[in-house]
Amino acid sequence: EAKLRFVQLALARGADPNQKAGGKSALHFAAILGHSNAVKLLLLYGASTTLRVDEDDTDYTECDGLTALEIVEEKMVKEGGR
Repeated sequence: EAKLRFVQLALARGADPNQKAGGKSALHFAAILGHSNAVKLLLLYGASTTLRVDEDDTDYTECDGLTALEIVEEKMVKEGGR
């Protein structure tokens, strides 16, 4: 998939996996959007599982203050543990 390849290239060239944009890291976005392969890749490159989503009034406000792990846990609960 082209988007995953782009993420891999950016990380291989030194992109910071913990850089935030819009109050969220790449790991937050990958978890929110359910991109498990991107989550795995970001974790391999040292993405932090303890960074929290900044609290603001923009997109995905239900995730404000959560870590990526908490986002995944909430999604699993909503989807019945799948």
